[in-house]
Amino acid sequence: MLTVYVLGSPPLSVYATAALIGATLAAVVVYGLGLLGRGGPTPLRLTLAGVVPSKAATALTGAES
Repeated sequence: MLTVYVLGSPPLSVYATAALIGATLAAVVVYGLGLLGRGGPTPLRLTLAGVVPSKAATALTGAES
């Protein structure tokens, strides 16, 4: 969404690159949140860590409507 907001209507190759960068950033954030606390990244902790950025992104994209 940020790519469309900033660049308007870029070529498809830009969308693919932006998607790859966004997915990598999301994975790093989720894994980083999953590492917090004792015990390391458990499946439950990683799942819950994935919900937080997902809901934040949903709130940001829904706020424009």
